Amino acid sequence: MAGFVADERKLAELIVWAGQLMADDPAAGATKLNKVLFYSDFIHHRRYGRPITGAEYQKLQHGPAPRRLLPVRDELAARGDIRMRPEPVFLHTIERVVPQRDPNLDLFTPTEQEVVKEVVRLLDRMTAADASHLSHDEFGWQWVEMGETIPYFTAFAEPEVEVTEHMRQRAAELAESLGQ
Repeated sequence: MAGFVADERKLAELIVWAGQLMADDPAAGATKLNKVLFYSDFIHHRRYGRPITGAEYQKLQHGPAPRRLLPVRDELAARGDIRMRPEPVFLHTIERVVPQRDPNLDLFTPTEQEVVKEVVRLLDRMTAADASHLSHDEFGWQWVEMGETIPYFTAFAEPEVEVTEHMRQRAAELAESLGQ
């Protein structure tokens, strides 16, 4: 991804940490994990000018998700750092990340730790559907088409703005000039 170098080691540790922080959340499956990762990166970028992991996020039906989530998560599971536990929740089954070790919090700055904890509190006790709907209000999710990358610069946009085709074209030109 142009603009930021993705740090898969931090993404992996954030997955382990999020699993630990959401251990008591009955709806903490893949959808909510994706939202914790997305909001942590985008809120930190908005406040401090850089994301936490630099992961590339794509627009999916249930909201933003890191493109590399599954390979990173699968590698964590293969190493025994996490296990995936299916759990019934109402009429669905969620896949919960269950850490098998403590996360390496030394990789995260104090501001990064603060933002991650804030995001987990924000989403705590929301259903996966509520968290998904919340992310659909994000300008970046509205800005791109299904499967496309959500640019980090959209973290600075107002979420209540209706996206027009002219705005899309102008932003694409701006992003290209900035190398994003």
